[in-house]
Amino acid sequence: MAPLAEFKIYNVKQTIASLRKQSLKGRTSLKLQVGYSAHYSVHVHENLAAYHPNGQAKFLETPARVLRGEIEKIIQARLRRKKSLEEALLAAGNFLLAASQQIVPVDTGFLRASGFVRIEK
Repeated sequence: MAPLAEFKIYNVKQTIASLRKQSLKGRTSLKLQVGYSAHYSVHVHENLAAYHPNGQAKFLETPARVLRGEIEKIIQARLRRKKSLEEALLAAGNFLLAASQQIVPVDTGFLRASGFVRIEK
């Protein structure tokens, strides 16, 4: 399994009305997934003993933890501007992915390029 950051929004009062208007068939939660698909991404992400002249281990976990407040603000701001929940989550996911890609250890660039953002419904 590749490194993956997931953010869930459950029954958030500010989004319920928006979700109903968007015909999401009563769903009040969606899952945002941000991760890396390179087969060796878990090893690079979890190996704290490895030396990285550029980047670091925990390249997805660290920005997900540090930037959690900013990610929530991005989602809230998009929803206030009447964007769909999917659009808000994708904007937040792309923000996290970009921050993560800045600290991905780079040898060939394949790991960085394997980053993805998706919504699981």
